[in-house]
Amino acid sequence: MNHKTPKYVTKTAYTIKDMYESYVDYTGENNLSPIGYVTFKLIILDHFEYIKAKLFNGMEYEMPYRLGILNIMKSKTRGRSVDFGATRKAGYTIWYTNDHSNGYKYRLHWNTNAALTNDIKKYRINFTRYNKRGLAKLIKDQQKDFIEW
Repeated sequence: MNHKTPKYVTKTAYTIKDMYESYVDYTGENNLSPIGYVTFKLIILDHFEYIKAKLFNGMEYEMPYRLGILNIMKSKTRGRSVDFGATRKAGYTIWYTNDHSNGYKYRLHWNTNAALTNDIKKYRINFTRYNKRGLAKLIKDQQKDFIEW
């Protein structure tokens, strides 16, 4: 089956460097003096840490301009997943049991139901591996429980 990428899909990510270039353009148009790139990046990364801390404490983060809500979603697992590493070693099928989370799975979620714009589905947030691993560590250490969706 041959899938074509829709015309509106952009394959490049919008990075901190792109944000800084937009910021410099904005300050230039409004006769303001911009801060340096290193300072800008530190401010952005500090804000990302603030959002992560809020999410990992079981709270939601409402994005500005009604772009949606970030939260951690907890749901009961429906099927079982094969533990391929253990299966290969044992020679027979071994299933994940999720005993550390009482059979629940967790994920970082961007809820766009309350978003103001109509074309919000054209956008995507990719959470970094660092943040996903941080969530997994939080669950395995059983430091926090989250609301079930």
